[in-house]
Amino acid sequence: MVPLIESKGAIPLGMSVGMWGDAALSAVSAWLATVLGGVIVSFVAVAIFLPFRKLLEKIKIFKKLFAHCDRAVIEWLARRQEKKQIRKTKREFKKAQARKKSTISSPAPAEVAFTNPNTSISFIAHSTPTKKAERSAMWGRFLIAFVFCALPIPLSGVWTAGALCSVLKLDFWRSILALSVANTIDCSLVAIFCFWLEDYIDLMLTIIMLILVFIVIYQILKFIVLRKQNANNA
Repeated sequence: MVPLIESKGAIPLGMSVGMWGDAALSAVSAWLATVLGGVIVSFVAVAIFLPFRKLLEKIKIFKKLFAHCDRAVIEWLARRQEKKQIRKTKREFKKAQARKKSTISSPAPAEVAFTNPNTSISFIAHSTPTKKAERSAMWGRFLIAFVFCALPIPLSGVWTAGALCSVLKLDFWRSILALSVANTIDCSLVAIFCFWLEDYIDLMLTIIMLILVFIVIYQILKFIVLRKQNANNA
């Protein structure tokens, strides 16, 4: 449940024989503990971050991350809308051809313009979105938050994904669903990895802790340097 550590550090920690001896957890017990901890954190993180959405958007690291995610959603929605429009145009073109053949002996109907069905159609991003498009965009944001939380990499746990859900404007229950299921997948991948390399758990735990210490020290030094630069510029 601790930020930065989460499943990536909790499962090796629980399975470490060097730290706990005979009381060390099995891979299944460690997996169960981290899954339950992640579900609890998902409720806490969403409840905390949703009211502070605008504040999070002002933090540089979150601002960049969320801008990339939002851009990815827009581009995905544009491609999806373009493909649907092309398929619709092809259907209309085929229907027009069929009508033309069936009425070939009849007087010529009013002229109707048909575009080439193979012509690419651009999606106008600033047009008024329909409810279906808004729903598609919402599930696209859900997928981004889900994948981000499910990846077993540093800084991609439930806490960070909870902040991501708030800025992507997911509602409460979609956020909980994305975080809970993704955390279960993340814990499963880490537990399987630790089970395969059980003899090297203590080494893995040491490396993880060193990485976390390095990240914390780096962020502190970066904060101090930036504060001095701002003071000098002022």
